[in-house]
Amino acid sequence: MAAVASLVMTTKISTVNEASGVHDLKLEDRDFAIRYDSSDQGLKLSNILTLSLQLEIELQGSSKDAPLDMTFPREVLDIVFTGYDISIFVDEAVNTHEIVDLSCEEITMRYHLDARTEKIIFVGADLPGTHLHPEPQIFQPIMKGKVLGEPFELFATLDSRVCGYTVDPDSKKIHFDIEQATQKDQGAFHITISHNLLGGNYIILADGKAIPHSEEFISSSRAYPPTIHDHTRISFNYTTDVRSIDLMGETAIPEYGTAESILAGAVSLAILLVAFRKPLNQYFGK
Repeated sequence: MAAVASLVMTTKISTVNEASGVHDLKLEDRDFAIRYDSSDQGLKLSNILTLSLQLEIELQGSSKDAPLDMTFPREVLDIVFTGYDISIFVDEAVNTHEIVDLSCEEITMRYHLDARTEKIIFVGADLPGTHLHPEPQIFQPIMKGKVLGEPFELFATLDSRVCGYTVDPDSKKIHFDIEQATQKDQGAFHITISHNLLGGNYIILADGKAIPHSEEFISSSRAYPPTIHDHTRISFNYTTDVRSIDLMGETAIPEYGTAESILAGAVSLAILLVAFRKPLNQYFGK
């Protein structure tokens, strides 16, 4: 169960750019800094509230459509969301985000805001089939990107912090840089991969050494949310001093047609938005 965090905040606003600033956050008697930046010069963060599995950010002065970049210490997301992924609502509408920078210490996410935006709410979302640990403690972002212009998403749970990742279609490999984030000696890694991203007979390397793993085939009709591509759920154990994980396959994105990949992305996005749509009055107090 997520901890209910208390918050003490002071505001430091840049004199050069009114849309850039730092908020000091106190969670569990520790001090953290949350940075933000926007091309909307009048935008200011006026307040931040934390609840169980929820982070609410109140804005003032939004006057035009503009992206907002927010940089969070990874430990803040660990404390608030305890391993759950985030669903984001901007003024009651579902909003997507991009990861523009990722390290062991921080994560920068970009949100596309409309003029007069007043509130962003982050809600912990337990995505079915991806949240396999009974008591997860490490927040893992949904890893998104594009390979040769084709979008992809990776859902993973593990007992380490993902500090970076790459998808290399030429080598037919997905690479993760990870850092130990628990006191455990042994960790578990679970990831679900669409066959249009990486398929074939898989090999798992931990710090360059092959390790055993298990695979579960998931047909497109049984995937959640359903897609037009089959998936494989890969699971394996590793020692938590490992710093890199490589997933090797036999096929990759270039071996699939562009039209097929675009259709898959559109279908997946549409079903995802419908599948996770729920009443918003519990979040917005209406």
